[in-house]
Amino acid sequence: MFLKRSVQEILKEAAISIAENTPVTNFSAGSIARSIVETIAPEIGSGSDPDRASLYEFAQKVFDEGHVSKATEVSLDLIGGLFSYPRRVEEVRSEDGSLVEEPISDETYRYEITQVVPSMATANYAALRLALLTIQGVQDAVGKEYTHGTGSFSFLLIPQPGFSEEEVSHMMTEAIDATKAFGVRPNIILPVSIPTGVTVKLAFHEAVNEEEKGSIRFEVESHLFNYFSSYEMGQGFIYNDFVQEVMNVNKKIIDFEVLRFYLNNEPVLLTNHTVLEDERIVPENILVL
Repeated sequence: MFLKRSVQEILKEAAISIAENTPVTNFSAGSIARSIVETIAPEIGSGSDPDRASLYEFAQKVFDEGHVSKATEVSLDLIGGLFSYPRRVEEVRSEDGSLVEEPISDETYRYEITQVVPSMATANYAALRLALLTIQGVQDAVGKEYTHGTGSFSFLLIPQPGFSEEEVSHMMTEAIDATKAFGVRPNIILPVSIPTGVTVKLAFHEAVNEEEKGSIRFEVESHLFNYFSSYEMGQGFIYNDFVQEVMNVNKKIIDFEVLRFYLNNEPVLLTNHTVLEDERIVPENILVL
């Protein structure tokens, strides 16, 4: 952290230094010495111009980019390279349902870099979790000890939308077997899925034609599928959030009516619903009329 000085502080200290170390005595407004310092000071001092970074801001940015806790993008990649741990890519589902490869986010990469050194010991929690997080289709993995008695442990899988839980679970088992210590009993626990079914009837502005209505219905259907797919484990259904998600898809929607709403294959009231910490709401039948 740099102790930044303002432009006025730099001007004051410059006047004192010039008076003590040079024969120049005139530092009044309009003098040559003051004009020179007033020209240079804004380039150094902080807060001089919000639209232009000073030397202090530049030095602070360089300082921050050298630390894993604050580095971003290319700077974070360079830090990862010091540990021989390049940024990996993961497959994610795009809005049209296809699989695309994207680099992991800075936040995820930063966490993985911090776990590289602990994981070198192998067989510890950091090594096991890092091995699981690198598997395609794993959004997160939460470990628990002694779930099946002494010497056992389990990892609760939180899958990414669009991936087979059974296939991802199998890959997790292989990764654990390659990393764990000899003689322990690993287990993979899948979250309890709460299938969600909803039928929505949209109301449009009068100027919207039938072709546009069909396009908007498809857009809302895809958005709701992605919305429910993004639910985390233990996250309950909030009706007001659901309303905002539908209305924000397209400004040509003026209202909508929910004709059918199911949770866990049973009709439920249109209100907030909670789930247990090991349960996860997932989309099943999403229909927009």
